Amino acid sequence: MDDTQHRTSANVADEYSERVQDVVAPVAVAVISAEPLRIQRHPTREFTTGSVSVWPAANPVSVIGANPFRERLLLTNDGTGTVYVGPERDTLTNAGGYPLASGAELELHTRHAVYVVAALAAAEPVAVHFLAEHVDG
Repeated sequence: MDDTQHRTSANVADEYSERVQDVVAPVAVAVISAEPLRIQRHPTREFTTGSVSVWPAANPVSVIGANPFRERLLLTNDGTGTVYVGPERDTLTNAGGYPLASGAELELHTRHAVYVVAALAAAEPVAVHFLAEHVDG
């Protein structure tokens, strides 16, 4: 038999007390975070592109509809005339929209529908291109 089989309870208690830190001695404790750690998956990102032609003196045209998963929208005026950008078809006019000159770009962070109307002075249809970035729920 080896030595560990012949130990008495007193020897085990003595050995145990040597390994335990004295209760009155200060102990340094660092709490890093009291909240549980959340592991979050990054959602899938997709984008769509398209364009619309806006005729001078016509009613406002929908560039893109509302989408709850859209993160951003980039509009580019590729025509020769100015277009005006707004959030509502019924109230958008040349005087009340945001002007987007020929060759200009506009970045929007909106999930609402976006409309454009051409300036009355435009001589030909104006092409407005869009790139929309979506996050998959």
